[in-house]
Formats: sequence, C-alpha cells, structure tokens
Amino acid sequence: MLLSFSTLELFANGNPFTLRLLADIEDLGKKLAGEREAFKALQVQLSASRAHADQLSTEKASLEEQLREALRERAELTNRGSLHREYEDELTRSELANDANASSEISQQMRDEFADAMEKVRTTTKLKNSLEEEMAQLKNEVVELQREVTSLRLNEANANLLVSEAKQKIDLYNELELDWQKKQLSMSEKIEELSEELEQAKARTQSEEVDALRKELAFTHSIIADQRRKEAALLEKIAALNSLPAEAITADAHRLSFGHREEKPRMYCDICEEFDQHETEDCPKQVSEEEAQPVTKKTPPPPREYCDYCEGKMFVRSRVRLNSSGYVPGVMNPLIVT
Repeated sequence: MLLSFSTLELFANGNPFTLRLLADIEDLGKKLAGEREAFKALQVQLSASRAHADQLSTEKASLEEQLREALRERAELTNRGSLHREYEDELTRSELANDANASSEISQQMRDEFADAMEKVRTTTKLKNSLEEEMAQLKNEVVELQREVTSLRLNEANANLLVSEAKQKIDLYNELELDWQKKQLSMSEKIEELSEELEQAKARTQSEEVDALRKELAFTHSIIADQRRKEAALLEKIAALNSLPAEAITADAHRLSFGHREEKPRMYCDICEEFDQHETEDCPKQVSEEEAQPVTKKTPPPPREYCDYCEGKMFVRSRVRLNSSGYVPGVMNPLIVT
C-alpha cells in the first residue's frame, strides 16, 4: 500500500486531480486507522463485558444456590415450627386437663369439708336442744321443790322431816347442776371447735353460708348467756333454801295455816323483762334459729332493788320493805305482793 502511495506521488507531480486523489486516499487511511483503533477499543471493551458477564453469571449461579439453600432451610424451619406448635398445643391440652382434674378434686374436698362442718353444727344443735330439755326438767324440779317447801309451811308437825327431805332433793339438784356444768363446758368446747372450723372455711365457702353459720353461732352464744343467767338465779334460790332455819319455817307455817291461800306466781318474760304480760315461751319477739340475728351488746339498766328471799325476777321490793310489812326474814313468802 505504501509503495502504491509513493508511486502515485511520483506520477502526481503537477497534476491537480492526482493530488486531490492522494489527499482523499490519505484521509481514508486516517479514517481507517481511527476505525481500527476504535475496533480494537471495542474488542477490549467486549472482552471486558464478556468477563463481567461471566462474573455476573457465576454470581447468579452462586446466588441461586444460596436461594435454594435458604428455601430448604426455610422449609425445614417451617416444619420444625409446626412440630413445635403441635408439641406446645399438646402440652397446653395436657396442662389444662391436669388443672381441670386438680380443680375438681379441690372442689370435692371443699364440699366434703363444708358437709362435715354442717354435720357438726347439726349435732351441736341437737345437743343444745337436749340440754334445753334437761334444763326444763331442772326447772320443773325446782318448782316441785318450791311446792314441797310450801307444803312444809302448812304441816307444822312434819316441818323438820320435810325440810330434811327438801335438802336431800337440793343435794340431788346440786349433783344435776354439776352434771349440767360439765355438759355446758363440753358444749363450749364444741362451739370453740366450730368457731375454728368456721375460720378455716371462711376462705373456701361463700359469704352467705359463712354469715348463716355466724348467725347460728351467735344465737347459740345468746342461749348459753341466758342459761347462765338463769343458772345464777337458781343458785341464789338454792342458797336461800339452804339458809332457812327450822324455826322460821315453823313460824311461817303457823301464819299460813290461818286462812292464807297460795297465790299463783306472776307471769314474767325474760326477753321483754316485764311482769304480768306473758311468759317467755309465749313472747312474740322470739325468732327461729334460721332468723336469729347477731347478739348486740346492750347497755345495762340502772341497778334496782333486789330481795334475796324472793323470786329472782321480783326487783320491786327490798328486805326493809318486807320486814315493815310483817315478813319474817329467812322465810320465802310469795304471798306478800307490794
């Protein structure tokens, strides 16, 4: 090519056409050289692009492998999570079943304990009724003793013998009283046991049932307090009987033999604390054990006059007034009414 170009230069001396042709050929050569350089550059760039494409393809394959591995791990984790949830569900169901069984056992135990407590309360109520019947019998015996003392006043000749018999019966009453005190002590111990059981059952039973037991216990305490008060009155009467001398009984029997008649004892209510209205057992204020209210503390009334020789509830007279009315000290005389 160079030889041809030099040869053309030799023949082109002075020929304008040839010079122009040479210029064109030179331009074409430059363009061709530039295009070759550009082609080489494109080849280099293509090689670099191919290398980059190969690198990207390798990275893609690696990423696809990592993706497949991640999917396998995800599937495995999902399977493990499902198994774990199934295990937790099974464990929860087992715990719920155990809790239900334990709760059922506790409820049955609470019902058994409450039934035992109610049975003990019923037993104590029966015992209380039995003691009340015995106390009524004791009252009847005291009334009988009073009648016998009255008959002693009407029989002067047999006064000493009848007094001796009355004292023997009083001794029998004392023995019965000791037996009553023992039974009362046993009843108090049972009431304390019931109180402890009620305290233990307070957290396991309903509040209404506990209130009912408390009311019944308060009613039992009120009955015991009333029995103790009556017992004190009976002991005072017994002391008065024991202190009676034979001469006083003889003198009183003398006086009774002259036309005096025995008057019927006055009616008295222990609940209302009133005379001549009604007896205690007929009081309208009485309530059943189910309707009994807790006993409230009452303010004690002012002291009243009291006579040791009269019935314990007759507070309207004193020894001085009895003496001024002709009453003989030391002798029970229910016929004098002021």
